[in-house]
Amino acid sequence: MPRNLMLIRPGAIDLYFSTARGGALKMTNEPRAILRFLLLLLPVNFLLGIDRNAMSIAYSEIQKLLAIDFVTVSAIVVASTWFYALLQIPAGWLSGRMGPRLTLGVACLAWSMGTLLTPLQTTVIGMVFARTVMGVGQSPDWSASVIAVSQSFPERRRRLGSALLLGSLYLGTALSGPVTMTLMAKWGWQNCFYLYGVVGLVLALAVLAFYRDEPRARTARRENGGAVPSIWRVLKDRAVTCIALYYFCVLSIQAFFHISFVDYLIKFRHVENTTLPFVLSGPWLALYGSVLGWGFVLRTSTVPGGRGRCWHKNMSGLAALASGLLLAAGMLCPGVVAGIMLMCLAMVFVGLCQVTIWPHIQAHGKSVGIITGYVTFLGNMASTLVPVIMAKLVVATGSWRSGALVPLFAALGGFFFWSASIRVMPPPRCQNSGPV
Repeated sequence: MPRNLMLIRPGAIDLYFSTARGGALKMTNEPRAILRFLLLLLPVNFLLGIDRNAMSIAYSEIQKLLAIDFVTVSAIVVASTWFYALLQIPAGWLSGRMGPRLTLGVACLAWSMGTLLTPLQTTVIGMVFARTVMGVGQSPDWSASVIAVSQSFPERRRRLGSALLLGSLYLGTALSGPVTMTLMAKWGWQNCFYLYGVVGLVLALAVLAFYRDEPRARTARRENGGAVPSIWRVLKDRAVTCIALYYFCVLSIQAFFHISFVDYLIKFRHVENTTLPFVLSGPWLALYGSVLGWGFVLRTSTVPGGRGRCWHKNMSGLAALASGLLLAAGMLCPGVVAGIMLMCLAMVFVGLCQVTIWPHIQAHGKSVGIITGYVTFLGNMASTLVPVIMAKLVVATGSWRSGALVPLFAALGGFFFWSASIRVMPPPRCQNSGPV
């Protein structure tokens, strides 16, 4: 990728599209675009958070049904994330070509079908197939949603837009524990998955029927018509690769709460079933509150360039360091309540990492879909690898305390890669454009 595409100054994206068309930029109806985003895309990501975490909640029932061990059921749970991760780069390119409406509508239809297929399976191969369908369907969601934020919100408000998007996803993940366990206790885990699948089909049809890509989105798709070769330039760009590796470390920390947290609470902390749903929701509620809180605090901030203060430029790296160290401390803490509180605090800093990374990516103009796919690819590789690695480590040592090594190394790696990305980022280009 050309160096001058890195960290474009506020307003440069709109200037690019205006000059590319040879005339003044046509302003979109911003309130209407934001309203469509809030009413249609946020519920889709809310459901994605519920669906993605539901398998982790129901893993014990599936383990009993299939008569398999902990390592095997962990591999089944992360099967969807494998394909989700592997398809991120082509999904990002496809999102840029098709736009959020068609991409998200078809994606939600596909992953809802995967959710409906899950309770019908009685073998390991069948369960992996259903999870694969779900992962393939979910793969374009985040790239398309990030593009939708960049189209619906002016540049100075994109941290707020990213916070609302992340908040909907994490609120679904936070509520998935108590909601899924309540539905499982009342109707069984199979009917719970049927319900989630039907709701997904309804939301997918609503997006296809009522969401509209803005004129700026259609312009972006035309400009992206020849963007396939730029995929390889993205893969070779050192700054983008450092950011992607940074996100790999952040997701290594966050992945603990997706897969391993349930088994950790039951087998190491001996949390009773009556309080388990509330404890499961604690870190995700902390993450939900964190992304909204940081989003409002930083809502008028722009992406820092080469002249920002040292702490401002390193804020994301310091947040990754703090989150990993706090999670490791929580796993090693002898007290149950104190340990859970430290873990919740770790998620507060994960929220800061999430809120600050995406505006950097959204500042890349017409390459935002491909870069989002690349970054999300490496991030979700962590979600597939780390839970299995941690499970093998715990089984080999016979203690959950050894699992604290994973967030410790992830914290150090996150700080290192963010610092490296700052060193190779060029200063922002000078553009004679005003604020959006």
